[in-house]
Amino acid sequence: MPSVEVMILGKKHVFDTPENPERVRLAANLIDRKLKTVSEHYGMISNERMLLLTALNIAEELIRHKQETKLDRVEDFLRGLAERLELAVRPEPPALESAP
Repeated sequence: MPSVEVMILGKKHVFDTPENPERVRLAANLIDRKLKTVSEHYGMISNERMLLLTALNIAEELIRHKQETKLDRVEDFLRGLAERLELAVRPEPPALESAP
C-alpha cells in the first residue's frame, strides 16, 4: 500500500492509503485551509474543537453541494418537461393545399 506524505498545520503526516495519492494530498490541503480559517475565526481553541468545527464546516458544504446538485437536476428536468409540453400543445400549422 503506497504512503502519502502531507502537511497539515505545519506538521508532516504520513498515511498508508489505497486511495489516489494526489486526491489524498488535495483532501489534506483542503483540511489544512479549513483548519487555518477556523483558527483565524475562533482564535485560541483546542485542537479537538478546531477539528470538530472544521469537520462540521466540510460536512455542511458537502450537504449543501449535494442539495444544490439535486436542485439543478430537478430544474433541468422540469425545463425539459416544459419544453416538451409546449411542443405538444403548439397548434399544427395549416396544411398546404395542393393546386387542382
